Amino acid sequence: MYEVRSKKGRRIHTFEYDVVSVWQESVESFLAVPGLSPLALLTDEAADDLPAAFDRFRQRLREPAIPDTVIPTLLTTSFSLCGLRHDATQIRELFMSLAQVLEDSTTYQWIISQGFARGEATEARKILLRIGRKRFGEPAESHRAALDGIVSLDRLEHLADRVIDATSWDDLLSTP
Repeated sequence: MYEVRSKKGRRIHTFEYDVVSVWQESVESFLAVPGLSPLALLTDEAADDLPAAFDRFRQRLREPAIPDTVIPTLLTTSFSLCGLRHDATQIRELFMSLAQVLEDSTTYQWIISQGFARGEATEARKILLRIGRKRFGEPAESHRAALDGIVSLDRLEHLADRVIDATSWDDLLSTP
């Protein structure tokens, strides 16, 4: 039990809680509360038949009461937590089967597009470093930090166009 008291010592709130062993609970008990649904896949019941528990989890995510904005968080959390208990290959296969649940989620689509953009920017930085090393030598830490700070793919592509004409790391990175 945890109590919050006023400056005069009067009790304002009392929080009572019990420790729950996740693995001993039922899948359904966690699926009943959307925010707890990722824990459903960690129960002993889920471990006995993970594909069936996962199917129930997937069905829960498809319910209209679950907002699109919450689904990516629930999936990410579930995927991460499953690694604590289940075989990585089986987890990947089960989560790959969620494509239908996600394809209608505009929030999820946005998250994916941001991930692709980040991946493209990361690759552009790697290529700039590789070509820049051949042209200008090993970059100073300040050059690497400046390059790592560029998140705009357009700017990175502009630098890639300019790397041939630049005379140094400073010249390249001062490109507007």
